[in-house]
Amino acid sequence: MKEASIEVMKNTKSVRDIDVKDKRVLIRVDFNVPMGEDFDISDDTRIREALPTINYCTDNHAQSIVLVSHLGRPKGRSAEFSLKHVIKRVERLLGRDVDFAENIENVESLQQGANGNVILLENIRFYEGEEKNSDELSRKLAS
Repeated sequence: MKEASIEVMKNTKSVRDIDVKDKRVLIRVDFNVPMGEDFDISDDTRIREALPTINYCTDNHAQSIVLVSHLGRPKGRSAEFSLKHVIKRVERLLGRDVDFAENIENVESLQQGANGNVILLENIRFYEGEEKNSDELSRKLAS
């Protein structure tokens, strides 16, 4: 079993194996960070772990980078679980502005900005079908 896992990893591409120049890049990140009642992030390790991939894409002139994450286990839309609460920390750690997309439909208009812009999509768990691997949601994200 361990040998099979090693073989799979040998054939798995890294973002560094892909030419991202002038491409729209969607990155599934884990920004499900612990926060206090006042939304202060107590541990930003998960955000920091995504930085090398995001920076690689910006350094290699990706047209735009869309970050997709969940936060908590909301039942429908809830301000408590909005990723708006993490955007300032992401901006500080990246050292650049990050646009916020309230919904998937807003992503395209934000991508029209300058090359290399980074966009954080609202909590993916707010979308029906996210936990069910919905084909419709996948198509929306891919577009």
